[in-house]
Amino acid sequence: MSRELRIDAMVTWFFANFEDPVESTPYETAEGGYQYIWGGPYEAADEITEAFPDVAQNEVEEAVGLIEAGGTTDWTIAQARIVEEIDDDLPSPEIVTPRFPDGISLEGLSEQPLFIQTETLAIWFVGHCEPATTASPVYGTATYGTAVYGGGGYFAGHPATNILEQNFPNKVGKAIEVVASMFADFWILKPVKPAITEYSTEEAKRTALDAALTDLSVVLEKIAFPPPGCPGIRHNGGPPLDEASQSEGASITSEDSTIALRAVQDMRLAVKSDADPSVIDAMWGGIVPLVAKFGKWALGQAKLFIEETRPEAAKAFGQALPDLLIAVTGYCSGMDVSTLVSLLLMKRRGLSDDSDF
Repeated sequence: MSRELRIDAMVTWFFANFEDPVESTPYETAEGGYQYIWGGPYEAADEITEAFPDVAQNEVEEAVGLIEAGGTTDWTIAQARIVEEIDDDLPSPEIVTPRFPDGISLEGLSEQPLFIQTETLAIWFVGHCEPATTASPVYGTATYGTAVYGGGGYFAGHPATNILEQNFPNKVGKAIEVVASMFADFWILKPVKPAITEYSTEEAKRTALDAALTDLSVVLEKIAFPPPGCPGIRHNGGPPLDEASQSEGASITSEDSTIALRAVQDMRLAVKSDADPSVIDAMWGGIVPLVAKFGKWALGQAKLFIEETRPEAAKAFGQALPDLLIAVTGYCSGMDVSTLVSLLLMKRRGLSDDSDF
């Protein structure tokens, strides 16, 4: 990235996150001027230096000069960053994991033992976050956080702690501390999928179902045909789980995955050939028992991941993380497929109705 683009990125980032107090900040003459009720005043030099720690000082100074060219030197938080305060009297959103397929509230989670809190946050994080890359550029966005340089450009990223604290405020602090120590570097939230209500036509539902089946196929292929040299993805579906999980049939073998993969491919052909929804539902019913194991498997891999990585805090990828990624992805893909099949049948029936996680 050229010097000019670096300076332009810093200026753009600053104005996406800060504004002149004249825009929205209350002014009281009797109180001495602007009342910085949303924070501040902030100085451009301090904020730019903190967000772009690796940029040369002379480039920072040039960016600050451009920012302050209009005469403003005291800044406040941009309105785009103001988040409406959450009413504590309102119920918190449900957190869905294999242990809680029907969802658990943040209040309910706070009453669970620390291990279950940690497991839940780890599974949620893997299911909702991905490493920050240049695919999420800070240039031209309103994302506030550290601007990371790599791959020829700056990109927005947040430490795991920030993301977890934002989504699980004030309730499970110790679990956040433990989980955040497992995920180093910078992360972003995965793109949000369209709401199922947006699939208004059968064609749209079939297209979305085909995409969900493709995602599921990718998971099954990773289990049936693990990449060479990948220690975390094992032919037998991962290291042994605890005795209780084994008795529930949580182990997933490569043979299981191969059979399911063929069945999923047949189901995709049925979807693409406009087969009757009842036929598609019957085909999915034959795959559900194996997909249901992903839920139990996810719990087992979360337990292994937590136990293996805690002694070596702040390692981004522990030995069990690939298994955990596969398990959670398979679980989420199975839920997506089940929901979309139900939509084709014009009724709501979640995966949890077909299996006991």
